[in-house]
Amino acid sequence: MPKPPGPREENAAMTSAWPKVLRDARLVRRVRRGREIAYTLSDARVAHIVRDAIAHIREEEQG
Repeated sequence: MPKPPGPREENAAMTSAWPKVLRDARLVRRVRRGREIAYTLSDARVAHIVRDAIAHIREEEQG
């Protein structure tokens, strides 16, 4: 899995590569809406993991 880009390193190629990485890992699925493609978390278990990770980060930021 590629390393996430830093704020100055991000470019169009890496930005477009991440959805494929997440799809291949079965973490997201894509939903076509006309000409647009939206991404959703693949299921409730993945959503739970993401919520827990965000809560953990916020706890660390608060001290």
